Amino acid sequence: MIYKQTEQERKDLILDYVSLRWPSYIDIYQAAELIYVPFLIEGFRRMNEQEIDYIDQLAKRANADDTIRFFSFTLQKNENSLLMNLFWETSLFMGYPFVKSGFRPFDYNTEIGRKRLKLLVHLVKEGSFASAREALIQHERCDIEKLIANMKHQIRIVPENEQISFAWRIYNGHPQICYHMASRLLHEIYLGEYRKTEFLPFYEKMSEKYSVSVSTARRAVSMLNQIGAVQTINGKGTRIQAYGEKRNQPDFNSLLIRRNLSYLVQSFELILCTCEEVSHHFFSHLLPEESLQF
Repeated sequence: MIYKQTEQERKDLILDYVSLRWPSYIDIYQAAELIYVPFLIEGFRRMNEQEIDYIDQLAKRANADDTIRFFSFTLQKNENSLLMNLFWETSLFMGYPFVKSGFRPFDYNTEIGRKRLKLLVHLVKEGSFASAREALIQHERCDIEKLIANMKHQIRIVPENEQISFAWRIYNGHPQICYHMASRLLHEIYLGEYRKTEFLPFYEKMSEKYSVSVSTARRAVSMLNQIGAVQTINGKGTRIQAYGEKRNQPDFNSLLIRRNLSYLVQSFELILCTCEEVSHHFFSHLLPEESLQF
C-alpha cells in the first residue's frame, strides 16, 4: 500500500518539525556565520580554475540541490571531515530536505539563489575574498530576518520539555553512546571523581550510574585501556592509572585511536579558523560592566 499525504498534512508535518526546533534555529543561523563563513572563504582560496568552473555551473542553475552542492563542495576543499559532519548535521536539523517544498520558511527562490551564487563566483574569480566574506555574511543575515518574518506568526507553542535541541553527534547509534561514556569517564577521572579509589566500579555499577548497557560500559572501558588511561586486571577490576605513573603507550595501530586523533587535529583546525570571528563577536556583545572584567 502506497502512503498518500494531503497538502495540508504535508504543511502540518513541516510546521510541527520547525516548531519543535524553533528555539534552536536562530542560534544555529548565528553560529553558522561564525563557523562556516571562514571555512567557505578558505575553500574558495584553495580552488583551482577547473573547480571554480564547476561551482560556476552550479551557480548558473542554482536550484535548491545545486545550492547545497555549491556550499558542500566549497567546504570539502578544507579536507576536514569533522567540519563536513557538522555541516550535514546542522543541515538536517534545520530541515533543508524540505527546501523544495515551497512552504515557508523553505520557499527557496531560484532567481535570488542564482544571483547570490553568481556574485560569489565573480568575487572568487577576481580574488576579492574580503568582499566574498561580506556577501556571505549579508546573505546569512538576510535569511535570518526572512526566517523570523515568515515563521513568527505560524510557529506553534511547544512545551519546553518537548522542544528538540541540536545535538552534534559525530558517531551514529551505539558508538556515539560508547564514545560519550568514555569521554565522560576520562573527564571524571582527571577531575578527581575517583581519587579516593584505585579501581573503577564494576561494569554493572557503571551501567546503572551512566544509564547504559553493561556491554556499552565494557566497550568504553576497553577504549580507555587502549589509550593507557586505565588498566584492566583479570580477577581484580579496572585500575585507574595515577598521574606520573609509567603506563602502556597507546595502541596507535588501533583504528579507534587513529580516527580520534584525526578528529582531534581537525577540531584544532576548527578552533583556529573560527576563533577570530567568535572572539570578535563575544567582545563586541559584552555589556560595559562586563567589559571592565577584561
